[in-house]
Amino acid sequence: MVDDLVRFLAPNWNLIYQGLVDVASKIKSSGEEFDAIVGIARGGWIPARILSDFLGVKRLISMQVSSYQGLTKKAVKSLDEYRLAATERKILLVDDVADTGSSLLYIKNRLTEVGAICRTTTIYVKPWTNFWPDYYFREVTEWVVFPWEIIETVGIRLNQGSSNYDQALNEIGLDPELYTIIRPMVGELYGDKNRLKKI
Repeated sequence: MVDDLVRFLAPNWNLIYQGLVDVASKIKSSGEEFDAIVGIARGGWIPARILSDFLGVKRLISMQVSSYQGLTKKAVKSLDEYRLAATERKILLVDDVADTGSSLLYIKNRLTEVGAICRTTTIYVKPWTNFWPDYYFREVTEWVVFPWEIIETVGIRLNQGSSNYDQALNEIGLDPELYTIIRPMVGELYGDKNRLKKI
């Protein structure tokens, strides 16, 4: 059954850039400089790349946290996780949103354990998070749907009971122009039945 009480925030690219300019300005005002930026896969990839541009940091790394269902075990996946911490002493760790904050905290702790000085940033943070990033743009309570995860979110909503992908797209509250652009792609991916197959 679809939860009608869920509220969505679907920031457009202008708002995302506004948020990242705000974050970059806060970082510059602090006087902190970084040897590398680490984007938490997958949500942190795009904000990390944009921040690397704004801050002039050339070294950009991706790390992924994998959770095993039913277990508390987590794993960080990166080709050069330890080399990064040994050679890049000051790291800016980036994700798109701090919801529970567990991914940020876990990777920060791992990097700190091997000698890195690590600061954290997100675009958005939820008031109930267990870990507050050092830098962020705004505190929000809505389910944030970024432009890089729209189709993924449609699938989640369908599995939660949305009757079809048009309903799911409308629930998210996309900008009408973006809706028009993305609607055919959703149809191509999920077929003529206007329904995502349950996974």
